[in-house]
Amino acid sequence: MQEVATAHSAANGWPMERYLEIGAAWVVRSHFIEYLRPAFAGDALDIHTWASSLALREVVRKYAFRRAGQLLAQAETKWVYVDIKSGRPKRIPEELLASFEAVPDDDVELKTAIEK
Repeated sequence: MQEVATAHSAANGWPMERYLEIGAAWVVRSHFIEYLRPAFAGDALDIHTWASSLALREVVRKYAFRRAGQLLAQAETKWVYVDIKSGRPKRIPEELLASFEAVPDDDVELKTAIEK
């Protein structure tokens, strides 16, 4: 989940180097994973991720794991934006927030994308 979240952030103009330049990072506050079907080493998976809510200091990111059209697992991570030096939560800059869009769970385009 960390790898797909990092790739999604980079695709929206926020690679890890950019966070390091401004002295900030994301840390996980909590994970929730619901396993529905098994996956095995070597399986080709489609992994979808999106921000479901954006707040002043944290983002809730959701995930769907699929293999051959079947939903294997769904997950949710609460990411907290922190100052690297102090390790304390800090306000997410407007420029960063503007790079992402909160997608509600009932979004038609989202449902279409993760149900393929």
